[in-house]
Amino acid sequence: MSVIIFRGLPGTAKTTSARILKEIIHGPTSLLRTDEVRREITSRQELTYSDESRIKVYTEIGKRAGNLISYGTKVIIDATFEKRAYFQAVKFVIPTTAEIYIIETKCSKNLVRRRMKKREKEGKDESEAKFEQYLKLEKEYEEIPPSFILDTSKTRKIIKSQLEEFLLTH
Repeated sequence: MSVIIFRGLPGTAKTTSARILKEIIHGPTSLLRTDEVRREITSRQELTYSDESRIKVYTEIGKRAGNLISYGTKVIIDATFEKRAYFQAVKFVIPTTAEIYIIETKCSKNLVRRRMKKREKEGKDESEAKFEQYLKLEKEYEEIPPSFILDTSKTRKIIKSQLEEFLLTH
């Protein structure tokens, strides 16, 4: 079974792209999102973004992925993975037989700013990240070699086509 990680800075369309991929994958597939897991496993008072808290969330994502893989489910993970340690926390707890692919989502800073303003205006943003977090994480973002780079500045149709190409080659 495989684990496909959507990695990128906030606002680079990780969630949108992960959902598109989930639509086109054949067979049982689950999407795990750090934003959702963070809210599930921490109380409002504990909801922090410390390294310790983030490692806890990423480890939980890895455990859930491992459990799903054991039942024959493909797993898509939607997370920033700004530090290698967070990737290692996931990798450490999933079965060693699982194939891991990293899709890096990229677009211009100006597009991220526009997306975040639109999300905030519409009030239906699932992510808690604001543009200030984007700028902070951009400075801390550590390189993890991707399997595929996804240009999310394109239309939904083109993103879907890029993801179909990824599936054919991986």
